Amino acid sequence: MTEICYIIVGGDSMTHRAKLSLLNFSIWFIMFVIFSISFFASTYPEVLPLSNYRTTTAILFLVANFSNVIILYFQYKKERSDERNKRIEALSAIGTMIFIMVLVFLGSITLHVVFADSGLVPISWLWYLGYSTAFMVFIVFNLSYVIVSLKGTGYES
Repeated sequence: MTEICYIIVGGDSMTHRAKLSLLNFSIWFIMFVIFSISFFASTYPEVLPLSNYRTTTAILFLVANFSNVIILYFQYKKERSDERNKRIEALSAIGTMIFIMVLVFLGSITLHVVFADSGLVPISWLWYLGYSTAFMVFIVFNLSYVIVSLKGTGYES
């Protein structure tokens, strides 16, 4: 448990870029949770002030992307890219692509199985699948960058 807390607060082995990726992951994860709550609570308008989940989604994407731009500014301002960073990004991108393809496939198959008898999938579920996939790309990429950078790429001496 203490090792996890040490990693979260930025242990010695975390680079500046990994710390910013962890921050970026946190922001996107929080926005995804709010998006999911908004989607599932949209049938109960009194739960959230913005009961229209499409408006909430647009606002959440704006906030998360603005935060992403600020984080990237600080990331590239301080650090130069090297071969290790390129290798970590490549491994993170591969992991993200595989995870997202499996997630979209399972989500699509689940929607098909659940609504096979009616022959129609509610459009709101497709909306949720599309936007949750976009959220997941940012979440998984940033988290995988942190994990790969802490685990190592195999090129360390």
